[in-house]
Amino acid sequence: MATVTFTDISGTYAEIAIVALGQLGVLDSTSGTFQPEKPVLRREYVRWLFKTNNAVWANLPAKQIHPAESGDKSDFTDLQPSDPDFKYIEGMNAAGISVGFPDKTFKADQPVTHEQAIAIKAVLDRGGIADRYKAVDSAKSRLPEWKDKAQISAAFAGAIATDTSADDINSKSTQIGNVGRAFGAVAMFRPQAPVKRGEAAMLLQVIGGHAQDTNGDNAPRSVASVLHPSPSPSP
Repeated sequence: MATVTFTDISGTYAEIAIVALGQLGVLDSTSGTFQPEKPVLRREYVRWLFKTNNAVWANLPAKQIHPAESGDKSDFTDLQPSDPDFKYIEGMNAAGISVGFPDKTFKADQPVTHEQAIAIKAVLDRGGIADRYKAVDSAKSRLPEWKDKAQISAAFAGAIATDTSADDINSKSTQIGNVGRAFGAVAMFRPQAPVKRGEAAMLLQVIGGHAQDTNGDNAPRSVASVLHPSPSPSP
């Protein structure tokens, strides 16, 4: 397990999450500064999410996301196979996790926004978007009464609705809760605001489908539970 010695995270809201992700091997380094208040780039966010998912589900090949190979073609007009994060970005895309934009761009070096980050994570957690959430009006009607929910982009409304409301198609499904985990109790979602690196760490703490009847291999997993598994009960 890696030793995490960032000098600028002590006492911050995301300290525990940042340390855990560093110990899991998700972050690019574990020393120096982390800069938790700095915006996280889209390439960084997808790379961290990819690596967290595969580390959390390390013993379950069916839940692993396969990295793209160097010889694969890019589905994004602004992302080349030579990009160091191509294997993560295109790997997520090939797994059915929509990480780009409708115009077939990815915009790797732009900050990821609240609406983008929640949409990408919710689709990964839920394993897809229920058909009823594809209609923008229906999706927005299921969102919390944020004062600015009308500002949420149509491309992301459906996925965000899967995070903030139960899926009625499966009555045993529950809210995923990434919004609260990352941003706390909010009256405004600020959909186009950039996600901070510390907030991104908070988002990645739990991976999985969040259904009430899930257990064993189907239950959501936290980074903490992987790092510090409970001892097996005595026979």
